[in-house]
Amino acid sequence: MLEAEYFTVRLSRSRDHAHGFELNAFLSAARSVTFLIQKEMSKVPGFSDWWDARRCEMRDDQAMRFFLDLRNYSQKEGRVAIFGQGSTTRRWSHWFASGTVVVPECVREVEIVDACRMHLAKLARLTLHVADDFPAWSCPHRALTPEGVQMLSLDLDDLDDALGYGRGFSNIEGYSLEDRLRMLRRHFDGVDFEEICRLSRLRPRRRRNSEPDGFFRTFHANLRTKMHPLRSGEG
Repeated sequence: MLEAEYFTVRLSRSRDHAHGFELNAFLSAARSVTFLIQKEMSKVPGFSDWWDARRCEMRDDQAMRFFLDLRNYSQKEGRVAIFGQGSTTRRWSHWFASGTVVVPECVREVEIVDACRMHLAKLARLTLHVADDFPAWSCPHRALTPEGVQMLSLDLDDLDDALGYGRGFSNIEGYSLEDRLRMLRRHFDGVDFEEICRLSRLRPRRRRNSEPDGFFRTFHANLRTKMHPLRSGEG
């Protein structure tokens, strides 16, 4: 997710062809989040049914479904349709245009970088949901707690052996189970949940109106409308 955020920052600074390059990189990094969740949790009891329910929720979310379709299109068919707008304030903005992948109403009036930020926030909240419902499986540090050891039926002597210390090495007389687990946790990187929580709170950037002139505001609004031709049954 931090990789995906990196590309949202670059999106906010890029123009011309580079904007499309950064968008493709974001789409790939963002899609890898759900791929990784499914891979890492595939053998966890109860996860399959849990994930089926989350998948239905994501399909019902028009913006999330749109980003999935965009990633598939960019990987398998071609460039994502976007357009840029200049302004009298010399600030550029970029927007999605409907093509093979039709932009849903909820995204049409949102700049690309802000739509990406909101999508990333949803992925972060999904990750936190996984961690809340499957704590012992979501992070080594949560696994190495008294509750995690019980959930996973961990044999700490086996863990000592796997770390190269020999069985029972960390089972020191006079030290509690929590002391032993605290020592073992030092050998593993924990998931940075503070960063994930920060990403889950991402919102559209606060920007002043980039086009103070009423004529150009109307012109650009009309231009954005033209980028989304009506389909049969609409209008």
